[in-house]
Amino acid sequence: MTIYRWKQDSDVIQRARWLSTQNEVAGDLVARREWTRIMEAAAKLAISGNVAAMKFSESRAWRKGVRVEQSLLSTTVSVQELFGSAKVDEGEELDEQQSEGDDR
Repeated sequence: MTIYRWKQDSDVIQRARWLSTQNEVAGDLVARREWTRIMEAAAKLAISGNVAAMKFSESRAWRKGVRVEQSLLSTTVSVQELFGSAKVDEGEELDEQQSEGDDR
């Protein structure tokens, strides 16, 4: 198989995307694990007069326009839609009582 055809193979493309995602996640985890040390170092540099560190610290401490991201899994569902209305529940109770009465 030529390299051109190999690059067009769906399994190869899927594997490349998966590897890329795994590398991105691993990089994010390293940065998150070391975040306190990064911020401490940035604060020390800002205190010593480093303007870039001052701007970085300011942007992290006082964010402008923080947006709330909604999960793709969350939806708005009312309690009635989820569990049904109270009238249906009363009807079910009546059906259960009637079925118990039939067993006697």
